[in-house]
Amino acid sequence: MNKVNQKIIDAVIEKAEQVCPDSLALIGVYGSAATGDEYEKSDLDLLILIQDDEG
Repeated sequence: MNKVNQKIIDAVIEKAEQVCPDSLALIGVYGSAATGDEYEKSDLDLLILIQDDEG
């Protein structure tokens, strides 16, 4: 995984902890970033699972 994508994931984790503390259950990376087929203009596909009482 490249450094830019890692920074994005770190920012998502930080924001999730601000918005819904202790509810971040999973961040899944899929697509070209997960398979190693990414190139300069590839996007970052994330699945973000928040588990809390509000659903």
